[in-house]
Amino acid sequence: MSHELLANIWFLILALVWSLYVIQEAFVVGLSVMSAKYKEEKDVRKINTLVGTHWDGIEVWLVLAVAGQFAAFPVIFAETLTNLYVVFFLLLYIIVARGMAIETLYKTDNKKVQKALKVTWQVSSPLLILVIGVYLTNLFMGLQLLENYIEGGFFHFLYIFNFTAILGGVMFVTYSLTSGYNFLVLNYKNDLKENIEHIGKYASVITVVTLIFILMSLNNEYSVFNSGVYETYQILILLPALSAIMMIASMIFVWLNKNLFSFITQSLGMTLFIFTGFVGSMPYALKSINKTQGAGSILMVDGAAGPKTLELMLYLTIAFLPIVLGYIIFKYIKFWGK
Repeated sequence: MSHELLANIWFLILALVWSLYVIQEAFVVGLSVMSAKYKEEKDVRKINTLVGTHWDGIEVWLVLAVAGQFAAFPVIFAETLTNLYVVFFLLLYIIVARGMAIETLYKTDNKKVQKALKVTWQVSSPLLILVIGVYLTNLFMGLQLLENYIEGGFFHFLYIFNFTAILGGVMFVTYSLTSGYNFLVLNYKNDLKENIEHIGKYASVITVVTLIFILMSLNNEYSVFNSGVYETYQILILLPALSAIMMIASMIFVWLNKNLFSFITQSLGMTLFIFTGFVGSMPYALKSINKTQGAGSILMVDGAAGPKTLELMLYLTIAFLPIVLGYIIFKYIKFWGK
C-alpha cells in the first residue's frame, strides 16, 4: 500500500476511535449530571454503580485516540499539543478529578467528603464532554496554528471558544443528557425514570437544533462542504445529511419512549457527525484557518509517520481490535441491568 493510502486509512481509524469513545462517554456523562436530580441517596448510589461499572474501560478509547494520533501522525500531535497545551492539561485534570470522585465516593462515611466528591463528579463530567466537543468542532473547522506558541501568548488557546465551537460543546453535552437518560431506562427500566425524563427529552431537541446550526456554520463560514474531498466526491454530502436525520429520528424516538431505538439512532448520528468532520479535513490531516502567521495546513502524508510504521500498526490493529471490541461487547452483556 502507498504511503498516502495508509495515512488516509489511519485518519479514518482515528475517526472511528473518537466515535466509539464519544458514544460511550456520553451516557456516563449524562448519568453523572442527572444524578444531581435525585434526593434519595440510594438512587444516587445506583447511578454511581452504573457509571463506575463502565467509565474506566471507556477512558481506554480516549487514550487510544490520543496515542493513535501520536503514533500515526506525530507531526499533527506535536502541532495540536503545542497550540492547545493549556486545554489538554485542563482536560487531564478534569479526567483525574472525575475518576477519583467516581471511584471513592462511597468508600468513605464522611458526609462532607462525600458531598465534595459528589459535586466534583457532577461538575467535572459535563466539563469533560464540553471540552471534547469544543476541541473536535475546532478540528473540523481548522485551528489557528502558530509557528511559535510563545509568540501567541498564554491565552492564545481562548480562540477555540468561538461561537461555532461552543455550539459544538453544547451539542455534546445535550447529546450526553439524552444518551444518559436512554441508558438509564434501558438498564433500570422505569425505576429511576421520572426525575430525569423531561431533561432527556428536551435535551434531544436542543441537540438537533445545535447540530443543524453547526452544519450550517461549517458549510457557510468555513466552506467545509465546498472544498477538499467533499468537492471531489459530492456524494459524501450524505454524511452530514444522514447525521442530522439520525439525530432527528433519535429525538422522535425518545419522545415516543422508544429508548433503544433512540440510543441506536443517536449513536449513529454522532458517529456520522464525527466522520463528517474528519472527512471534511481531508486531504489535510490538520487544517489551519490562520493566514497571517505563516503556519499552513498540513497534508495527510506530510503529517503521518513513515509507511512501514503505519503498515505495521495497521496489521496490529486488524489483529487486536476485534479482541478489544469482543471484550467490550462481553462487558456490556455481562453487566447489563446490574
